[in-house]
Amino acid sequence: MSNEYLIELKSDPRFMSIVETIMKQRPVIPGHDPRNENTEVWKHESAKKEGFDIWITFLKLEDRNV
Repeated sequence: MSNEYLIELKSDPRFMSIVETIMKQRPVIPGHDPRNENTEVWKHESAKKEGFDIWITFLKLEDRNV
């Protein structure tokens, strides 16, 4: 995706409104306790957060703290 296109998208208030709504849904992962029986659930949730963060980085939104 070109930088020009991202700049154009970010200048559109509708796009930024959508981004703000999505950013509020960023997964929050609690610290891992290896004694916890739900290690697989924790790994799954961590992967969802990592995927979300990759998307944010791709859109160059990593500086947004919404």
